[in-house]
Amino acid sequence: MTIRTRLTIWYSLMLTVILLIVFGVIVIVSYTHPHAQPSDMLILSFGLATVAAIVASFALGMWVSDRLLKPIEHITHTAASIVNANDLSTRIPYDGPMDEIGHLAQVFNQTMGRLEQLFSVQQRFVGDVSHELRTPLTSILGNLELMQRYGYDKDILDSAYREADRMRRMVNDLLLLARADNGELKVVRQPMALDSLVVEVYEETHVLAAKRQLKIVLGKLEDVAIEGDQDRLKQLLLNLVNNAIKFTPDGGTIKLEAYQQGGRALLVVSDTGIGISEADQKRIFDRFFQADHSRVHREGHDGAGLGLSIVRWIVQAHEGEIKVDSTLGKGTTFTVSLPLDRREPDKAEKRRPAPESV
Repeated sequence: MTIRTRLTIWYSLMLTVILLIVFGVIVIVSYTHPHAQPSDMLILSFGLATVAAIVASFALGMWVSDRLLKPIEHITHTAASIVNANDLSTRIPYDGPMDEIGHLAQVFNQTMGRLEQLFSVQQRFVGDVSHELRTPLTSILGNLELMQRYGYDKDILDSAYREADRMRRMVNDLLLLARADNGELKVVRQPMALDSLVVEVYEETHVLAAKRQLKIVLGKLEDVAIEGDQDRLKQLLLNLVNNAIKFTPDGGTIKLEAYQQGGRALLVVSDTGIGISEADQKRIFDRFFQADHSRVHREGHDGAGLGLSIVRWIVQAHEGEIKVDSTLGKGTTFTVSLPLDRREPDKAEKRRPAPESV
């Protein structure tokens, strides 16, 4: 039995019971009152009127239930059409009052919009992963075929090793992002000195840029106490520095800074590299997005376009914000804004003296 039928029967029964009660009261009162004896014709007329009212109540119940359930049927048909046509762009064109049905249609449309977005991201993600994995695998197989044909060659083996290592790092980054998306990866936030972390990463950047003629300097550096996950923030900073090294030609400068401004802790990495176009600035945090390869200094440790996606996740996990300011041909500045630690200053690690810039 459908909901429409049950509503109709329920509505009709309610009206019938009310009419029968009224009819019974009138008959009882008429027979018990000494001066008001009803005629048979009156009783017959009232009985026929009651039957007509019952039929009318049934018809009225059908009409009311149809009006109530029509929007729900529309939602059902829309959902069925989505399943049959695999078209997640379909929406319910509801223009009625914003009652329970209106809210249901609104939530349904919002859900479909979210599903369409996620499905689009998933399709792009699968395509990007397939492409990024196919490239190193093709290179490795090609190098192995050369060695199989011509024998051992150190350069060929090194090339295959670099591609395998790049693929390993990409899979690790993908696993990290997948765990972060599922909420399985947590940050352990503890009092720490952000400026101390900047000095630590500054000292390690010489290894990252060992083969490059780059000037790496410390800019504005203040005592900055925050609550954060030191390992994740170090990963964030290393990713930004590695990105700056990749996009800065020899002879350029990379600057690291940490200071307070407007009640926030600011972590700044700037370079005098090739810059990022306005169109690319909107996509640089997308997974697997990489700028024009012809304008990038490539090394064997190049990534797969996941570094800035990881940076954005770490920033969001620390309730922070990140913005990029870039001009083509002049350079790029990444600014990370984090909440300050409002606890006692001595709870955070004291900053080590900053070494001289090189």
